[in-house]
Amino acid sequence: MATSIAVAPQKQLEDPLAHLPCSNIVEYRKGQLIYNQDQPSTSIFLVIDGKVKVSRLAADGHQVVVDIYQPDEFFGESAFLGLPHRAEQASALDDTRLMTWTALEIEDIVMKRPRLAVALLQILTQRTIDFTHRIEGFSVDNISRRLARPLLRFSDRLGTA
Repeated sequence: MATSIAVAPQKQLEDPLAHLPCSNIVEYRKGQLIYNQDQPSTSIFLVIDGKVKVSRLAADGHQVVVDIYQPDEFFGESAFLGLPHRAEQASALDDTRLMTWTALEIEDIVMKRPRLAVALLQILTQRTIDFTHRIEGFSVDNISRRLARPLLRFSDRLGTA
């Protein structure tokens, strides 16, 4: 006898762009640093054109890619922490245009438009779930799967048909 499991429909995600006013647009050339551990970010960024690589420096000095962001994706949320030293850096993979808001501007907008906070929390929660799956993969997968998973993930997100 087969049993059926009721699955709740997925909630429609909030669009942060519906709650954010236009802001400053900055341009970076391919390879240019956007922020790094010596000059940490105080802003949240939205990729308009191009791609951005966010990475961390491991204790042994090797660069570890955290993620690659493309148009309509946000990054730089560590600015909310205001920590003086972070091991994170972001660099433009292509000629890139970004829209920026300081963490303080975002906080002010959230006070006026609380749905923006919901939208940003949804983005961060989705990233947390994604990072959790990636970490689980490192702990249970063999070496070939550890290599295959990020390659498939990046090809899904960044590849062309």
